[in-house]
Amino acid sequence: MTRWLRCHVGDGMFRNERAIIVRFRGNGSFEAFVPVEVVEGEGEQGRVAVDVFTREDGRWAVLPTPYRKTLPIDEEQLVPT
Repeated sequence: MTRWLRCHVGDGMFRNERAIIVRFRGNGSFEAFVPVEVVEGEGEQGRVAVDVFTREDGRWAVLPTPYRKTLPIDEEQLVPT
């Protein structure tokens, strides 16, 4: 299921990409470049489209990065539908 995940959105190195910083469960963070088409907003008001799934150890988000980075997330990080 595709959902919006709250994140920090900034300028990328090229016009067709954005830099994102995603906080994840356990107080960690992950930085990546993603296509401009999969983000909305800027700064702390940003969000990125992710695939979300649930396992017995919680919710997980699959980022739209070349290697489909998967991060553990909390439900409140997702934008309500």
